[in-house]
Formats: sequence, structure tokens, C-alpha cells
Amino acid sequence: MKKNFDSRRSQKIPVIQIGDQILVRHGLPGSKAEFCGPYLVVKTVQQGGVLKAVGYTGERGRTEMATIGN
Repeated sequence: MKKNFDSRRSQKIPVIQIGDQILVRHGLPGSKAEFCGPYLVVKTVQQGGVLKAVGYTGERGRTEMATIGN
């Protein structure tokens, strides 16, 4: 029963690599959060083969981190 339920509600794991461009949502969800970018990915953080965070070059030239909601 659980296997059937999970098969219909599986999330796709994003494939983001160094050199890709991403959009980043700034602000709290539901409070006029806006997407900014595109930014260049310079670092990825994986845990158990699953992408958890992405490092990107921000507007001021600094490396910033964004988490992946999965």
C-alpha cells in the first residue's frame, strides 16, 4: 500500500551541476517572494547522493548558498 502511494507522489530530484545557471527565490514563501537571477552555480552539496544545497555567485560577487527543497 505504501509503495503504491509513494509511486504516485514521487518527487523528481533536480540535476544541477557546476556551471549551470539557476534562479533563486528571495523572501518568505507566500509573502511576495520573487525569483532573482540567473546565477552561475560554483558549488554543489550532496548528502547520500541527493542534492541538498547549491553555491552560486551572487550579485555582489560573493559566493552564497541556497538550499534545495526536497
